[in-house]
Amino acid sequence: MAVGIGVTWGDGTLTFGGKPYAFSVEGLSVVDLGVSDVTTSGEVFNLKNVADLSGTYAAGEIGVAVVKGENDTIMKNEKGVVLRLHGTQKGARLTLGPGGVKIKLKS
Repeated sequence: MAVGIGVTWGDGTLTFGGKPYAFSVEGLSVVDLGVSDVTTSGEVFNLKNVADLSGTYAAGEIGVAVVKGENDTIMKNEKGVVLRLHGTQKGARLTLGPGGVKIKLKS
């Protein structure tokens, strides 16, 4: 089941089971000059428990049937949760930092 996710540079909201959950994001970069603010949205796959969203995400073999679009960033964490983010900032492309992307649910 895919659930929705939204990210505004450094912070995000997951909608899971009809409830919003706030989280922080570290390690997601933008490849473009002059872009100071990026907003993106996407889907979450393989999420059975909201706590499993927290973790370190890296690009690689995904193991779920998602089609990578030209502006999509697809990444997976150590718990098997897959994020597919759609770039919404014209002229910008999201990239993962060298240590991956760290997502942490806020209390």
